Amino acid sequence: MTKIKVTDAAKQLGAGAQELLDRIAGTRKGTADTLAALRKLEEKLAAQEAKAKEEADHAREEQERKQAEADRIAAANAQEEALRALPIPVVGYFLE
Repeated sequence: MTKIKVTDAAKQLGAGAQELLDRIAGTRKGTADTLAALRKLEEKLAAQEAKAKEEADHAREEQERKQAEADRIAAANAQEEALRALPIPVVGYFLE
């Protein structure tokens, strides 16, 4: 009778151990799935950040180009105005 009880106890222990291993395997799979999802989100965020940086750089370069063009135009206008302000010499005389 004692032998049967020990055998039953060993079977129950084995079944409990198998159940524990199955739960651990399920937890491991869930953790792996969560980690994979987090990696995908990280890649997506990195791509979004790179795109936003590229767009910001492009906008900054465009603004700098527009400012440089405006500066060139202003300098040309100032030079033209300065030339207009000079008196025109006429055979040794200046007209005012």
